[in-house]
Amino acid sequence: MKIELTEKETEILCEYLDDLICNDDFTDQKGMEDYNEKLDVLKSIREKMVLHNYYFTFGSDPKFPFYKGYLIVKAESINVACDKFEKKYPGSLPYTINCSAYYTEEQWKNIKHDMGICHEVIE
Repeated sequence: MKIELTEKETEILCEYLDDLICNDDFTDQKGMEDYNEKLDVLKSIREKMVLHNYYFTFGSDPKFPFYKGYLIVKAESINVACDKFEKKYPGSLPYTINCSAYYTEEQWKNIKHDMGICHEVIE
C-alpha cells in the first residue's frame, strides 16, 4: 500500500523524523538500538510514500544541461527533488539550481506552451 502525502505533510514528517534521529543519545547500546529501530521505521515510511513528479526546465540558454527541454525528478517533496537534481547537475554558483525553472505537477499541467522534450527521469 502506497500513501500519498502533500508536500507540507512530507516536510513536517521529515522534520519530525530528523528531530527524532538527531536528538538520540548514542552513549550506550540502548541508544544505538533505539536509533536503528527508528531508522528501520523511517525506511518503511519512505517505501510507502508516493513519489511526485517535479519538472525542471532549461529554456533556450545553451549553458543549461538540456537546451530547449526538461527533465522529471521523482521525489517526496520539492526540496528532495531539488537535492536530487543538484547532485546530478550542480550549479556553477553556490545556492543556485542549474535550470531555468522548476514546477510541481499541478503547475506543469497548467503550462500553456511547449516546453520541449523530456530528456531524462531522475528517481
